[in-house]
Amino acid sequence: AVHMVVELPADSQTPGRYQMRAIVLTADLPAAQRTSVVAPPQEADGAADEGFNTVKQDPLAGLPPESTNETAEPDQTQAEAVARPGTEFPGREQWGSSEVVNTWMRWVRGCNPRLNDLYAKLIVESVLYYSYKFGIDHRLAFAMIKYESDFDPRCRSHAGAMGLTQLMPGTARSLGVSDPWDVQQNITGGLKYLAEQLYTYEERSNYEQTILGLACYNAGPNAVKRAGGVPNIRETQRYVRNVADLFLEFWENAMP
Repeated sequence: AVHMVVELPADSQTPGRYQMRAIVLTADLPAAQRTSVVAPPQEADGAADEGFNTVKQDPLAGLPPESTNETAEPDQTQAEAVARPGTEFPGREQWGSSEVVNTWMRWVRGCNPRLNDLYAKLIVESVLYYSYKFGIDHRLAFAMIKYESDFDPRCRSHAGAMGLTQLMPGTARSLGVSDPWDVQQNITGGLKYLAEQLYTYEERSNYEQTILGLACYNAGPNAVKRAGGVPNIRETQRYVRNVADLFLEFWENAMP
């Protein structure tokens, strides 16, 4: 048996179709994933799925070979394992070792060489910490910030979006962010907002949840609802495709 990994098409005019990126032999998967790449949130008897922590790290899996944003329904035989926002602060051993922090520091400084070690470490540790707390994959968070600000804490858009995660003033206030230029506050607010958008579509496949959540982050949840999927906005389609591609690259290259 095999599992397939798919991607958004290069042609932005046909966002409802997807292209296959890879075929993974079932025998090459960890034992916890061999029955299904997407694990159910719980067993029939109510017990938690033992493979949850491994499977939830692959939100690009589970999309049928051909589907559309507007009409796809959740597969009842492959119910999603979606983490809920954390309510307690995790210990460091749970969200990132020194090796993990150093790996991501090198990558972040490659994106923005102007960052000194202090800023790079603060950014990386904040992304790892709050990704864990809000229950999202930190690799998706890093990919999102890359295309929001290229890891420039002073980035400001022509529309007035601020900082690493490009928070608009009203969004920042609604998230309790008093200073959007503060690195930790900005990352906290941005990842909390991303998590909220992802959980809106937790009944969809992991892949659809990811692209629709990203579309909401870029274009706004109302625009996605009106479109019934990724809006026909060139900027949004390019953004979703770029972030999803980078996330997939992290996953394929086993970034920690």
